[in-house]
Amino acid sequence: MITHEQEGTRAWPVVAGELRRVLDVGCGNGDALARAGTDFLAVGIDIDHDALRTGSELFPRHRLCRATAEALPFKDGAFDAALSRVALPLMDISTVLPEIARVVRRGGEVWLAFHRVSYVRAELRKSVRALNVVRTVYLGYVLLNGLVFHFGGTTFRFPLNRTYSESFQTERGVTRALVRAGFRDVRVVENVPLVVTGRRS
Repeated sequence: MITHEQEGTRAWPVVAGELRRVLDVGCGNGDALARAGTDFLAVGIDIDHDALRTGSELFPRHRLCRATAEALPFKDGAFDAALSRVALPLMDISTVLPEIARVVRRGGEVWLAFHRVSYVRAELRKSVRALNVVRTVYLGYVLLNGLVFHFGGTTFRFPLNRTYSESFQTERGVTRALVRAGFRDVRVVENVPLVVTGRRS
């Protein structure tokens, strides 16, 4: 099973038990996989080529590859579990969650960490105090996108730069999205950040 350890306002997944193949979606340099344990095949995907190269040097036993979470390059049911440490808020969650469900075997687990609205509000206050207009406009978009996700279960890309998609998440919004994607036993296990677990139906 996947549990977690808290470090201030950060949460790190801990993999134990019978899980043998674990995918990290938005792995960066793979440090979450490294901290999660050693008794499993660790596979990570990210779009950041430099982070993946650094991770391959730091953690040579990991299998890190460049891929988008919206189109995971793996067979159905290839993994016993998937985790993602605050990477999904930067993605099209309504597309990514069904992809994660596809590559996790039936009965497999997910451990996912998200931004709460309190994080975005704090960043917005800093941005306004610093008179950073561009950042303030962007964070306004993130707040709106989070509301759209909460009420409608979808997100939209930043109108001024279509490569960006970011949002905050709520317990209700994430729970609905996970159930819709094919997960059950969805539980909030940590509040800051918002950490949610579930099991593939």
